[in-house]
Amino acid sequence: MNKNIPFHGNPDGTSCGQCVYKMMLEHFRPEEDWSFARLNEICGATPGKYTWTFEPIVQLSSLGFEVINYSNFDVELFATNPSDYLHTLLGEVGSRNAIDNSDMPLCLSQVQKYRDYLREKRFTEIRQNFTPEILRELLKEGYLACVWVNSRRLNRVEGYAGHFILVFGYNEDDFIAHDPGYLDSLGRPLNQISHRQVSSVELFEAASPRIVGETSTLIAIRKHGSNSSKLDLPD
Repeated sequence: MNKNIPFHGNPDGTSCGQCVYKMMLEHFRPEEDWSFARLNEICGATPGKYTWTFEPIVQLSSLGFEVINYSNFDVELFATNPSDYLHTLLGEVGSRNAIDNSDMPLCLSQVQKYRDYLREKRFTEIRQNFTPEILRELLKEGYLACVWVNSRRLNRVEGYAGHFILVFGYNEDDFIAHDPGYLDSLGRPLNQISHRQVSSVELFEAASPRIVGETSTLIAIRKHGSNSSKLDLPD
């Protein structure tokens, strides 16, 4: 597995998604300019707000990548009542944090586009937990994996803070990731770690927002037309 993946730290504390997609795109298509301005467009980002997965999945699919979205996130329930659904999923503190730091009207419009692309089968959505075995198989098949984690749990701190890391390799016991981290209260880089080695247990605890084993979201991408996948994907 190629370990020479570009690394970028989170420049403003709210752009972990842009960082991860930028690292992916610079790896797969290094000849192109993947500026943060362009990544903000790909992510459908609002300055100072969190980015969600819906628009990037649509845009990555439009750019010609094979995209697999492992997620237990119920898009239909979210579209119907985002506040109630997030409260059920993340609890009072987590849901309030997500809503306060998001442009929800924009997010809901992105959800509709996501649903359209899903109906057109322009990417693959798998509604199930991903496992260490699934993640290793994806990496073996040439995918890079954008994994949603609770960064507080990953860094052994109480509480919840949604965060993306890029998993691109593994060894016998650990997964290898670029963690774009965030900023501390004084605006200084914190936990911005290249080639971070995370044990399988630690990673999957962090990837489980409520109950260990019930994973959140993994977005895997690779170039279209890569070696035929041996993954058992649904039609």
